[in-house]
Amino acid sequence: MYKRPDLLAALKRCVSPEGLDAARYDEFDYVHLFGRAQQALLLAAIFVPKFIEFQGSVFLAQAAREGSLGHFQASIASSSMTLEALEASFNRIEVPYLFPTSGQDVPDSEWTVLAELIAQSWRAHLAINYPSRSFMVSVAPAAGEEEITVGFFEVRSPSNADLVG
Repeated sequence: MYKRPDLLAALKRCVSPEGLDAARYDEFDYVHLFGRAQQALLLAAIFVPKFIEFQGSVFLAQAAREGSLGHFQASIASSSMTLEALEASFNRIEVPYLFPTSGQDVPDSEWTVLAELIAQSWRAHLAINYPSRSFMVSVAPAAGEEEITVGFFEVRSPSNADLVG
């Protein structure tokens, strides 16, 4: 069973101003004290993204907007990568880069907490939208980098069935 990252602990580390008795508050108290409805609407795009289907593969809709699907189509024919690896290379976001530099206002240790929460939301959203299909949603540093990423691909082969998460 999935264990959600400790959001309350992360909020206490990142949001609690000097003098706040953080022990008295839960996550909803933090939203009430420090949140803005506009922020929630903006962040919904990250936690509940739009997915599209192209040639039997599921993608983040931003891939279509960025013109990447033509590159995906060309890569199917020319690449030695598996379809799962190709999908994974197109369906990933670098979490810190979702925000402008001025909005990267959490300690480095908290990016993983945020990424795990995004991944959990994507797992649920993919399961709701594609109930007969299985997906691997993962959190990892970007290849060759230290930035935290969230990505996914469809699990098609029985050998990868134990990866579904």
